[in-house]
Amino acid sequence: MQAEIINGTFTDNDIGSVLRVFGNSSVTITGTRIKAGTGGITAGNRCRLLLINSTVASVDSDVNGACLSASGNAKVMLVNTSLRNCSSRRSGGAIPAADAAVINMTQNSSITDCSAEQGGGGFSLTDNAAMLASDSSFINNTAGGPDSQDKGRGGAAMLSLYASLTATNCLWEGNQARMDGGVMAAEVQQTTVTFTNCTFQGNTAASKEVGGAIRVGSATQLLVKGSRFFSNSAPMFAGAIAATASSNVTLVNVDIYNNTSGSMGGALGVWNSAHMLVQDSNMWGNLADCWGGGVAAVFNEGVLNISRSNLWNNTGRQIGGAVSAWHLSQVDISACNLSGNAASRRGGAVRVADSATLVLRDSILTGNHVGRLERCQEDDSPPNRPNTSCGGAIFVGDTSEGRPEFASKVELVNTIVASNSAGRGGGLCAEPSAATSSAMPDKAKVTVLLGDNTTFEYNSGSPGSDVYALAAALLSMSPGGSNLNSSSSTVHWNVSCGMGTFLDPVRGTCVECAAPSFILEQGANRSTTQCQRCPEAAECFGGAVLVAKPKFYHTHGVRNAGGSVPTCRLDTPTR
Repeated sequence: MQAEIINGTFTDNDIGSVLRVFGNSSVTITGTRIKAGTGGITAGNRCRLLLINSTVASVDSDVNGACLSASGNAKVMLVNTSLRNCSSRRSGGAIPAADAAVINMTQNSSITDCSAEQGGGGFSLTDNAAMLASDSSFINNTAGGPDSQDKGRGGAAMLSLYASLTATNCLWEGNQARMDGGVMAAEVQQTTVTFTNCTFQGNTAASKEVGGAIRVGSATQLLVKGSRFFSNSAPMFAGAIAATASSNVTLVNVDIYNNTSGSMGGALGVWNSAHMLVQDSNMWGNLADCWGGGVAAVFNEGVLNISRSNLWNNTGRQIGGAVSAWHLSQVDISACNLSGNAASRRGGAVRVADSATLVLRDSILTGNHVGRLERCQEDDSPPNRPNTSCGGAIFVGDTSEGRPEFASKVELVNTIVASNSAGRGGGLCAEPSAATSSAMPDKAKVTVLLGDNTTFEYNSGSPGSDVYALAAALLSMSPGGSNLNSSSSTVHWNVSCGMGTFLDPVRGTCVECAAPSFILEQGANRSTTQCQRCPEAAECFGGAVLVAKPKFYHTHGVRNAGGSVPTCRLDTPTR
């Protein structure tokens, strides 16, 4: 069957759907206004439905799909058509699609001011349903309501169970989710969600949740190309995009700016074994308001790779002005510029701790800063003193659960660290906590490898204008590649060695002088050149041959062919 409706008007329906299209039928609706009351359009059972220059509005439904419901391999196309002011007590405020239904929105179509209490304020896709959207807009839609309790994901869209979404040249603005994903929450398998040349602006995840624009989980594949994310916000993690639960996110040629999180990851959050790849992109002006990772927070075995990108003027209120990584996470940054990023306590550009790993290749870190910043209202920690800030560009610290095999690690290759500033360690700070060091004696808690063609210059911090390192940090410098070495005046080890020992400038531990040599003084930054050899024949305390320095005593030495050779040894506390 084929049918066509032209310039029609449907109003105040209160007994179910205004129009039902089923059974291989084909219906075209043109120039029609539908104000549907309690039911809109239902499409199913392999039907075809085309809406052109039409409006479906003001529908309030107790079931899925206030404006248009599609299932059973239905094919629906919207051309310059508006769905607005529709609401559902369940999911999919304007469109719920399931069972292999396909929705195609194009030519200035829109979903506006719609809501769903259980998720997908604009639309929901499940069970092999698909949405193809181009040149369309999704504005001011809301997921969640007074009775939704712990539900309400995806302010504009919610995807599950093999659903797919492809959007090109679309606007996503002002959408809000009571839980995750101000624009979209997706948990799909074996499909890829794709956004190309889209704009995400002013979207919000509310009530201590994550992903101001997008939240993906459960192994979801997300690809975003040539798009913009700005002024999105989340009260906890990931002001723009949250990736969790083994999901895989790729961002190419994306601008991400002026996004905000209340705690961590002003723009991006990657955790629970999720992977995120960012290429050829720009990220600036993002803020993690009360903790860290102005651009990104990476934790719980998350993996973040950033290449050929620029990260500038981002702020992690306390730690990691651009990136904060911890708990067995991995971050790889290559061919990037990190400049003008700021934090108040640790890591003006990048902070790595708790068994995380960072590799920086072919990159430039310049003008990053750690120092006093305005505190957020929820921050009740002690005020930060300027001289306690550490790592103007990079901070590496602490190892998880006292396990040396999981030492936090930073490696720099062909990288320039210049004109950064902090109270200590203007370029880099390697600082395990005292508690961690005590739990793991004689083990490296953090590892820093300064590889070939790595340059530190014009950084400011005192002590350690370039590098500040605390006990139990392992600091390795390429002898032919880095402009620093263990005796550089700009490298400061904050380690105090006792009498008779010297500092190992690679491992940051105190080592005894090889017998029969000694050091009388005790303090920091002493080297093997300060070990003095005891006289081969000496009578200590005013003996016949030589008077030894105070605190030394005479021993009979060892026997050889010529008899006993006396030596000098350090006085012991019991003497």
